[in-house]
Amino acid sequence: MPPAPTSRRLAYLVSQYPRLTHDFLLREIRELRSLGWDVHAFSVSPSDRGNDDLNPLEQEERRRTFYIKSESFLSVLHSHMRTLLTRPAGYLHGLLLAITLSNWHPRRLLYSFFYFIEAVVLGEQLRKAKVSHVHSHFTSTVALLSSKIFPLTMSMTIHGFREFRDPDGFHLAKKLRSCLFTIAISNYCRSQLMLECGAQRWDRIYVVPASIDPKLFSPANTGAAKPFLEIVCAARLVHLKGHLLLIDAFERIVNDGFPVRLTLVGDGPESPVLRAAVKERRLDHCVRFTGPINPARIREQYARADIFALASFTEGLPVALMEAMAMGIPCVASCITGIPELLRDGVTGLLFSPGNIEDLTRALRVLIDDPTLRQRMGEAARLHVIQNYNLHINVARLAEVFGQELAADGCHRFPASAPRRLRAKSALE
Repeated sequence: MPPAPTSRRLAYLVSQYPRLTHDFLLREIRELRSLGWDVHAFSVSPSDRGNDDLNPLEQEERRRTFYIKSESFLSVLHSHMRTLLTRPAGYLHGLLLAITLSNWHPRRLLYSFFYFIEAVVLGEQLRKAKVSHVHSHFTSTVALLSSKIFPLTMSMTIHGFREFRDPDGFHLAKKLRSCLFTIAISNYCRSQLMLECGAQRWDRIYVVPASIDPKLFSPANTGAAKPFLEIVCAARLVHLKGHLLLIDAFERIVNDGFPVRLTLVGDGPESPVLRAAVKERRLDHCVRFTGPINPARIREQYARADIFALASFTEGLPVALMEAMAMGIPCVASCITGIPELLRDGVTGLLFSPGNIEDLTRALRVLIDDPTLRQRMGEAARLHVIQNYNLHINVARLAEVFGQELAADGCHRFPASAPRRLRAKSALE
């Protein structure tokens, strides 16, 4: 097969790949390749698991990915020396920018220095691969610095919540100005990006939601009767996911005599705290912790669920919620950020006021009490995901953005003025 033309060659830069909680990103990259794009994967850090714990697709991606932090000291030194000798102005400009981004804060200065080191290594590898556009997920500072040192263009996908909590510390406005274009995963996300840049750049922000393959998450045929209803939450065990709020609401439901069980899928630093909370409330007999679950086996957990619940305090666009909806599971989630775009209250699930235990308990009770409602909402949820959060449809939209933007840019060179070939419409329109 002949090599892909330069205009269909790009790099994906991520913070950690493959990663247990970012299976959607693996699917996105592979789908782009299936559409004819020559995608070179770069990861700052190695995978979060050893090779034996990766599924076959993840193992293949691991072999195809360049890991910046895995480079030897001599290799890193060689990249920096070559860049300094061949691009002295760019090298010094990148170093000065890294220092400026830190605002001379000692800890931030140290991080900025490491980002600069990684940016040079990335740029050298892109030069060798003859790739001149880099698209970033979760590590846009490295991409920004590399684009200032080397003749590269950059774009990024913004997932939200962390960037919006501290937009100045994230240097969001500067990154938006430096990007050829930006992908937002929801209309809410796009609105927050619009706050950070001038109106002249609003049409450089495209909405392409994170998506799943509905074929991988089809409804489970579980006709066997159970003595209890199972509520499942699949989310990393961290404070922002609101697990403790969910446990408190679940305790109220148990005390009311409902036959229910709660399964918490995932792992994280809050695990000891949550396990202690369950023990203190004497819920050990009806709360189950699965620990870390490989993405290939997550469907087994969803298949047990009668209700899916997510009590997050902040989110981007939760893929786990999307997966549960695709499997026809009625869902309860907090009414925050992009979630109301995914879960339509009273139609594809129930929303509750964030942080409100009474409202969360009420929503769970409504679904527990009404099996007909659960079935109707589950069917509507799957249809909504198939129509609006379908991997094949949305990655095709993403490929359209890449193709027209990079072609308009003239083989990835910065244009004299930003092209306006595509209007910044949503994939949800």
